[in-house]
Amino acid sequence: MHKLATVLADSLDPVSLMSRIAEQTCLFTPKADGAAISIYTQDEKFVVVSAHGLVASLLGLVLPAEDTFQGRAIATGQPQVSHETSTDMSLTPQVREIGNRLGIHSLVVIPLMHNGAAVGALSVTATEANRFNDADILAITSISEFVSALIDSHAELSRLLDDLLGDPRTPNADTAARFLASVLLPEALRQDHLHDQLDAVLATPSELLPVFQPIIDLATGETLGFEGLSRFPAQPEPNPARWFDTARQLGRSYPLELLALRRILSDARTIPNDCFVAVNLSPLTVLDPTVQEILTSAEHRLVVEITEHEPFPEDFAARLKPLRDKGIRLAIDDAGAGFASFTQLLRLRPDMIKIDGELTADIENDPVKRALATSIVQLAGELGSATIAEAIENPEQMRALQALGIQCGQGFLLGQPVRLGAG
Repeated sequence: MHKLATVLADSLDPVSLMSRIAEQTCLFTPKADGAAISIYTQDEKFVVVSAHGLVASLLGLVLPAEDTFQGRAIATGQPQVSHETSTDMSLTPQVREIGNRLGIHSLVVIPLMHNGAAVGALSVTATEANRFNDADILAITSISEFVSALIDSHAELSRLLDDLLGDPRTPNADTAARFLASVLLPEALRQDHLHDQLDAVLATPSELLPVFQPIIDLATGETLGFEGLSRFPAQPEPNPARWFDTARQLGRSYPLELLALRRILSDARTIPNDCFVAVNLSPLTVLDPTVQEILTSAEHRLVVEITEHEPFPEDFAARLKPLRDKGIRLAIDDAGAGFASFTQLLRLRPDMIKIDGELTADIENDPVKRALATSIVQLAGELGSATIAEAIENPEQMRALQALGIQCGQGFLLGQPVRLGAG
C-alpha cells in the first residue's frame, strides 16, 4: 500500500505534471526552443514552476502581474506576442534583460484559465525573431484549455490524496488508493499486487517448496544428478518461471533467488553423494559474494545453471573462475532461447549446455529444430561440454535426441520433479 500510494502521489504531483507539459509543449511546437509554466498566485504574481529548454534557468522566477505579458494575457484572455523581444518596449525592462541574457527573440504567452478563473500562463520562446506565425500561435492556444484543466484537476486530486492518505483517521484509505490507481495507473496497481505476493513468499520461506528432477544419461539410463526447482503457493500464480520473471521485472530477483537456493540446498541433503545437484541462478545473482560463499560451502557436488534470459556481464567468465576453481561446474540453461549466443558459449566454455524445451518439443518432426540442435551438439563437442535436453516427454522425442548425439536428458518421461526432504 505504501509503495502504491507513493507512485500514485508522484503521478498526481502538479509540479511533475507541469514539467511534462513544458517539455511536451516544445515537442508539440517544433519552432519553440523553450517553454515555461507560471502559476498565478493569490497575491497577483506569477511564479515559474516549470521551465524547459532555453528558459530552464528561469525555474522559480517571480514576476508581477502588472505590466507583464502574463498579466495582460490573464486580463484579456488573449495570447500576447512579441516578435522581437530585444526591442519590444511593451515588455518590462526585467523581461527584456532576461531575453537578452538567454538569447530569446520571440515570445508567446498564452493565458491558462479554468472555469473562469486564472490558473497561470504558458510561455513559449525561440532564439529567432518573428519565429511564430498566426498558425503557430493558434496551435499553442488550442491546447491551453486542456493544459489549464489538467493543472487545476491534478492540483485538486493531489490535495485530496494528501488529505486521504495523510489522515490516520481516514477509513478505508487503502481501498480508496487502490481505486484511484485502478483508474489512473492500472500498471502501478498490478505491480503493487505483485509486490504484495512476493512479500508474502519472502516472509514465509516454508511456502517455497523445493522439488528435484532427475537428469539421466540417455545411453545407460543412469541418474547423474538432480535439478533443484521451486514450487510456489498455488494461488494466485503457480507457474515458477513467472514468479522469477516477475521478481526480475520488479527488481527483486536477488532475494527470491537467494531464498530458493537456500531451500534447495537444505533439502538436497537426502540426494546420494554420487549425484550432483543443479541450481538455477541469474548472472548477477551468481556473482554476489554471499551467494558464492553459500555455493562453495555446500556439501554436494554442484552444477550452477545460469539462466540466460538476461545479458551476461562482459567479464562474466573471469568472475566465475573462483567458483569453478572450487570444483563447481557451470551449465548454460535454455540454450537457444535467450542471450546465450554461440559467441557467449565460446567465452564461458561451460561444462554443460542445456538445450531449451522450446527447441526439443516436437523435434522428432521438425527438421529445422534438429538442424539447430545439431549445431549446438557440434559446438558442445568442440568445447568439451556435455549436452542435456530439457522437457523430454515421449519415446519418439528421446530417440530423436539420442540420434543427434545428445548425451543427457530430463523431462516427464524420465522423471517428474518430486519432494525429497522436509526442510
